[in-house]
Amino acid sequence: MIVSSSVPVTRAAKEATTSIPIVMATNYSPVDAGLVASLARPGGNVTGLAVDTGPELEGKRLGLRKDIAPQISRVAWFGSKLA
Repeated sequence: MIVSSSVPVTRAAKEATTSIPIVMATNYSPVDAGLVASLARPGGNVTGLAVDTGPELEGKRLGLRKDIAPQISRVAWFGSKLA
């Protein structure tokens, strides 16, 4: 198993092997980085944890917040996109 903590390291490991499992932890969307095909069906040998899951799940997270606290009328989100 290979454990990585950044997109460049994960990308290099993915290019080096297709048989050794790669477990990543990153703050960038693995789909946007081209590391996995999708969050639902990543395919290949890359798996792990991503803080920024991209637009696929952000809408669901916002809906969940609205369900938990329906009185909230505004939400601010601060973040950055780094490759």
